[in-house]
Amino acid sequence: MVAMAINCLTFDVVLTVVVCMGLSVHFLPFVESQPSESAPMSNISTVEVAKGFNIYYGRYYKVVGNLINNSSYILFQNTTNVTSPNRCGRRLTSFVTPLTNYSVDTFNVPVSFLELLGVLNSLKGVTSKLVSSPCLAKYIADGDVQEVNQTDPKQILQFTAYLTTSSVPDQKCNYISFDPFEEQIPLQRAEWIKYVATFMNYEARANDVFEKVKKNYMCLSALAGNASTKPTVAWITFDEDIWNFSGEAYKLQYVLDAGGSSLEESVYSSTFNMSLESQVESFHSILARVDIVIDESYYGTVTSNYTMQTFTQNAHITEYDTLPTPIPFPFIATENVWRYDKKIQGSSVIDWWDGGLAQPQLALGDFIQALHPQTNYTTTFLRNIAKGEGTVDATIEGCTHDKSTPMEPTLVPCDSFNELDI
Repeated sequence: MVAMAINCLTFDVVLTVVVCMGLSVHFLPFVESQPSESAPMSNISTVEVAKGFNIYYGRYYKVVGNLINNSSYILFQNTTNVTSPNRCGRRLTSFVTPLTNYSVDTFNVPVSFLELLGVLNSLKGVTSKLVSSPCLAKYIADGDVQEVNQTDPKQILQFTAYLTTSSVPDQKCNYISFDPFEEQIPLQRAEWIKYVATFMNYEARANDVFEKVKKNYMCLSALAGNASTKPTVAWITFDEDIWNFSGEAYKLQYVLDAGGSSLEESVYSSTFNMSLESQVESFHSILARVDIVIDESYYGTVTSNYTMQTFTQNAHITEYDTLPTPIPFPFIATENVWRYDKKIQGSSVIDWWDGGLAQPQLALGDFIQALHPQTNYTTTFLRNIAKGEGTVDATIEGCTHDKSTPMEPTLVPCDSFNELDI
């Protein structure tokens, strides 16, 4: 394999496939001939906001570039005659589409993208039975999808493709890196439905879903942006007696789009050890400026057991009223301590990391409700532990569609927030 810099993909029928798209250019010994029955591809997607991937369409093939790990995939239609359809290189792999008999790294890949496309009928393997999707949990329980050991290459290689992430080492020839978590803003993450759709020949469906999600998200954001008040929001995490503030870009974007404000950047580089009185005081002095807390702390295998008492004990807030000058905490006075573990499967699988990624409009609706509460709005992912709100178990009885029927995105009517103070 040779890499060099030249202009990108200029041939429709090729003896040599040239891949550029911002990646290294590769020359591969593939020979593509005219398909016997199919017409040139018209089912195409265009990348709008995502930064981590791109797509090129030839006449009878397509090339998907993953800019996160600098790899690319040549996808040949199953009606195309290709002399070497299963060749594999360090930076480029070929597949025949649509994928059949594929598997998913359910520890790292949000299955909701596949449900929105309606392609679970071809999913045959998962790396864990612990999934947030009620339907996938049902298919696993029914024996339609098998659990495989992700550390055993033989088990993974039995499938035509294995969806995982770039962070997984020692990737084999049937691995496909799927990396929406690497994007910086919510809509960029959601657009990765187009990436995975190219492997299924479901681009038209992906375009439709993303357009609905994007329009809904932008409508909600525009509405919240007009709010007359901008509550200060802090994302915080507790681990081994230490608190820290999180300033990841997508989190700050949610706050901004929900009509809120965030703390200054310097806060995010600090940690606060609760065993040191001076750091407890510093931590409290920052919290005193916060209107709404998003507590991301991990709580073992039973996330529903995390309550307001857990938070106040970890943050030493139960002791603040004994100080010579008690520190008022706005989020305590207004009962605004939230977690994103409301919707779960079993006792510990949190849908925020799955459905929340594929449908950011639902997450944004939750944040607007937290920042600008409405009378009749019910959140999907966020629960207010300050008001004693518990988790909701998404059981397999909640599966309302079969494997080949696409799940429709849940859109949030903008008039849900007609009580917003503008």
